[in-house]
Amino acid sequence: MWAGGRFLWNPKKHLRIGTEVTQSVRVDSAVEKNNMVFVEQAREFYADKRDVDGRDWAVREERTHVFLPELKGDKAGEKKKPSGPPAADLPEPVYEHNFVPDSPLLFRYSALTWNAHKIHYDLDWTRRVEGHPDLVFHGPLTATLLVELAQRAADDVASELTKFEYRATHPIYVKREIKLRAAWLGPRGKQLQVWAEQDGVVCMKGTAEFVPAYAA
Repeated sequence: MWAGGRFLWNPKKHLRIGTEVTQSVRVDSAVEKNNMVFVEQAREFYADKRDVDGRDWAVREERTHVFLPELKGDKAGEKKKPSGPPAADLPEPVYEHNFVPDSPLLFRYSALTWNAHKIHYDLDWTRRVEGHPDLVFHGPLTATLLVELAQRAADDVASELTKFEYRATHPIYVKREIKLRAAWLGPRGKQLQVWAEQDGVVCMKGTAEFVPAYAA
């Protein structure tokens, strides 16, 4: 299960179209807790091979994965209970985007990202084994869409996105409307709260941080 993560952008090192990029991947920790395994993974992208051994990465991504025990017996197919916070508890949004995902989108994204998890394309297995009512929308795709919403805010205030941190709180399903929302935390141009909601429940929540574009 993709539980959350963080992106950091180096304002002094940019990835540009046509640039050869080097990626460094490592597992920082793997901890067992309550029959689950929490894995922290770090990925760093470099625009110059000479920077790989240093700290001059252009983009750094940190991922949190949670591995759950296999569902067996009576627990297989057990329906998931709502666990996310209510959307009514969040501030009035200043940026919004609504859409309804379909199964072809999930299939294509799974293929693009080499993701073979059946909850994204096998409806029978998803219902019978995992207990979800429908195909599950990808967590990283939700995060990407929230980053795009944050980028709209950055463009409006002539700022550059430097950090995005997010956490998944509830599954998102196909054929139901997804509402992407964002609201400033304090003065415009510094920190933005973003979230994705479905059926009145917050399914992913995060924060984005910015610096003035002229300072980058």
